[in-house]
Amino acid sequence: MSLTSFLSFFWNIIRHTAWISATDSPVSKRDLLLTYLSLKLQYVFLEKIPKRKKKNVKIFGLRLACADLHTVIRLYEEIFIGNIYFFKTKNKKPKIIDCGGHIGMSVAYFKLIYPHSKIVTFEPEKQTFEILKKNVEQNKFKDVRVINRALYARQGNITLYFKDNDPASGTGGLAPRKNYSAQKVPAVTLSKYIRSNLDYLKMDIEGAETNVIGQLSKAKKLKFVKKLTLEYHHHLIPDENKLSKLLTILEKNNFGYLINAYFPSNLNQEKIQDVIIYAYQK
Repeated sequence: MSLTSFLSFFWNIIRHTAWISATDSPVSKRDLLLTYLSLKLQYVFLEKIPKRKKKNVKIFGLRLACADLHTVIRLYEEIFIGNIYFFKTKNKKPKIIDCGGHIGMSVAYFKLIYPHSKIVTFEPEKQTFEILKKNVEQNKFKDVRVINRALYARQGNITLYFKDNDPASGTGGLAPRKNYSAQKVPAVTLSKYIRSNLDYLKMDIEGAETNVIGQLSKAKKLKFVKKLTLEYHHHLIPDENKLSKLLTILEKNNFGYLINAYFPSNLNQEKIQDVIIYAYQK
């Protein structure tokens, strides 16, 4: 490990430890910190230095299969420490749709904070889907339906691009990129799965979000969604600026919203920027 990597490693630990201490969490802060430190140490001594990818981890008593620890840590920082998918509801059995389920870290999070939740989760990439399915089965999560499909405005095959030699990284999407390979995957419309009130919609579908939200609006299904968290991939296509289109759809469907975006210090006008939109029915 280089000096730069070493310093970055410890800076991340310090930064996320401070975040855990300073913010509220629906789970034990002690367990949150101990699990994080364990993951970081496992990454260095069981994966980074030996150059072997770890295939299983434990998080809050759950056994989670994975493709590599680096991806698990990134997801843990976002989902468990950052709480980007936390929502409040009085419903003890909230209905949740998870678009972009990846390996199931978000499903695990939802089941920890709402054990009796009913979840439908979509994941289009075949290898990643098998890990997701395994994690749901081996942890005996009840009322979780896993669907190996992409989401789009129409039903049928679409082309998605996944990272070469690392399709389970979770960075695939509609737009072609360097070192990414094209795959034909079957797609369905999300409106087909929303027939009544939905407590929470989580969406991280790598560039298809405006397409899918637009189709929900046309099908008059957004009125059933009480709250949603959506990751908008700004500049996935470098010269495309269409965030206003998505926000207009939400506004027309009676949603209020908050926006959180990472703003790089070295401004690059063509840099992909992940924008988190928290929306709620007014």
